[in-house]
Amino acid sequence: MRRAILTGAFEKCEQDGWAVCPSVIEDPGALVAELADVTLVPLDEKVGRVRQAGATGVAAIEGRPQLEALAEELAGASGGWLADEVALGRYGPDGGITSHRDNTFYTGFVAVLTVSGRARFRVSADRAGQRVLGELVAGPGDLVLLRGPRPGQDGDADVRPFHSVGPPEGGGERVVIVLRRNSRGAGRGWS
Repeated sequence: MRRAILTGAFEKCEQDGWAVCPSVIEDPGALVAELADVTLVPLDEKVGRVRQAGATGVAAIEGRPQLEALAEELAGASGGWLADEVALGRYGPDGGITSHRDNTFYTGFVAVLTVSGRARFRVSADRAGQRVLGELVAGPGDLVLLRGPRPGQDGDADVRPFHSVGPPEGGGERVVIVLRRNSRGAGRGWS
């Protein structure tokens, strides 16, 4: 059942640029335990036009059995995209990130799994975030898929959707795990 849901979501993401699988991961908190060695660093408050508040840490998926199993399950559902990198993110009551596209070196797809907390996730057709294509409140176990660049893609035909995430609803903290394929090498993050 879950395989069919994930496969359908990857097909929708390929077509529309994004998709969501509500409550598809039953115990997302168990995955965080495999990231105990990941050091979180504060996000830069401003990167170009993007504003963000929170902390993140990046690592390779290899050697983390539960994350490897999830990456393999996503690879099967996507038709071969295999995430090799994981980012752990924490956002406090004022945390979030304004409309942006993920970096071009994250190829294929980006999978954002909410572990705890809830926040408004918005996909838009423009950097200003004014032409909203869809939105949801992502909560624990929800998996949001975003389309990434494709090999040999024309630079003018960018398929990456603009998206933003608001602060945690009701205050508190939001924790996410992001799986992606880093063409510059697993675990290298943005550096």
